[in-house]
Amino acid sequence: LFATLAPDIPVYINTLTFDFRGDLNEEILREAIADVTRKNRILRTYFPPARQDPRQVVSRAEKELRQELIDLSQLEPEAAEAEARRLIQADARETLDLCQEPPFRVRRLRLSDTRRILILSIHHILLDAKSEPLLGRRIAAGYRALIQGAEPPPADPVQYADYAAW
Repeated sequence: LFATLAPDIPVYINTLTFDFRGDLNEEILREAIADVTRKNRILRTYFPPARQDPRQVVSRAEKELRQELIDLSQLEPEAAEAEARRLIQADARETLDLCQEPPFRVRRLRLSDTRRILILSIHHILLDAKSEPLLGRRIAAGYRALIQGAEPPPADPVQYADYAAW
């Protein structure tokens, strides 16, 4: 993997941003993201160092996903917006260590009571560009279900590894 040869170069990293305006339950959003991660093995896959051939490991579904919350709501609106842009750009330049869990990064920015930005940085080995909208839809569906007191949608019966095996 290129990431092991040049760990300080942020290549093949997909940075997704979602801009939320209006009422948002941050705890429910956190749980919706965690639920999608639990239900999708590829999002829990990492590649520890190996002496021989590279190998992949899928972490336990129960393992808690770290989600960083950065509160910018104490700043003036223009300053919060500028800092959010800076953080998004900085996140896109930050590397991911595929040898460690979790294999991707979640940052939630709170700009105000009615404005939040979610930043997901995921290595291309875990999520390609065609799958990005699907991830966003799964998080949104989980959020809608949880906010209504229902169970989030079940995991897809066919996981990425199943598809790749075909």
